Amino acid sequence: MTRQHYDRAITSEHIARTTLPCSSWIIRGFLVLLSCFASLSLLAAPQHRTNLVEAILTDDFARQTEVIKSLIEANDPLVEQALAAWRGGALYLYETNETKTPFLLDVALDSDDKAKGIRVIDGEFLKGADGKPLWFTANDITAADATSKLRKAIKATLDLFALGNSNPKMRRDAVIKLGQDQNAEYLPFFEARQKSEKQKEVIKALLEAVATTQLASEDDKTRIAAVEKLGELRSLTALAFLQKLRDDIKAAPAKFSPETSVALRKSIYEIEQHMWWGNLFGTAFRGLSTAAVLRIRPAEPGEELSGGGRFGRRAGAMPGLRCQALNFSSSRLAQARQYV
Repeated sequence: MTRQHYDRAITSEHIARTTLPCSSWIIRGFLVLLSCFASLSLLAAPQHRTNLVEAILTDDFARQTEVIKSLIEANDPLVEQALAAWRGGALYLYETNETKTPFLLDVALDSDDKAKGIRVIDGEFLKGADGKPLWFTANDITAADATSKLRKAIKATLDLFALGNSNPKMRRDAVIKLGQDQNAEYLPFFEARQKSEKQKEVIKALLEAVATTQLASEDDKTRIAAVEKLGELRSLTALAFLQKLRDDIKAAPAKFSPETSVALRKSIYEIEQHMWWGNLFGTAFRGLSTAAVLRIRPAEPGEELSGGGRFGRRAGAMPGLRCQALNFSSSRLAQARQYV
């Protein structure tokens, strides 16, 4: 072998030894990056959505109810939509490669009455191997199972979703409505919300909701404390419930302690007095707003201030005072005076 051929062989061997490992490392690095991107896509999904997917796919009822109750604070429209669909039999499972993917049907239909599938995990459309969205009809896909007990748990969560509404007035109204259900299962959620709530009107509604719910308790001490709390809060929304309890006591006095009756009379009286004073001042202010408003101004020289309740002199007299009644409603004023 000549010197030139020997150098070429050495060079080729060196290139093979250095290039192949480099290519191998590049491929390995590329695969690692792909796995990282896949992991990031899973991590990008909010925790409550991954929990919901877990609840949909598991057969463990205890775990399902645990997860469903934890979704109350999710404040995620897609989670709320998926729960409502699950309860109504409109949440579906797409199976491929032994993997189940929960999804909803899009509201938009094509000319064949088919709809795209929306994945619960990320809100994206389901896609086939070609990367194009898949189209479905409700008759061709499998709905996720939901027993009657599971549907009941979902309903409770959907009802309590409003506790996390960003609008304080809507939160307050939702709390009032839920409190009137007197559902003891809502109590832990009311009490938990009190710890994070900042708006005074919502906090008051939560206190009223807890007490109104506890009116239905079989425990006498709990019921008495609830009656006293509602009286202390001057709860107008709870008055009808207190009056109903009073009627129940009259119908079956043996079932209730004398202390309950005493507390009930006191609270009803306090709330009714609060209403009476509110009506009183409301009526008085409405009456006074249209009562006589006196306007006093200097009379112009040469102005005749005679007749019509005006006091004055004839033309050329010294400037005097002119008093004029504006927008006087004697009936309203008389109505207001009888309450003052």
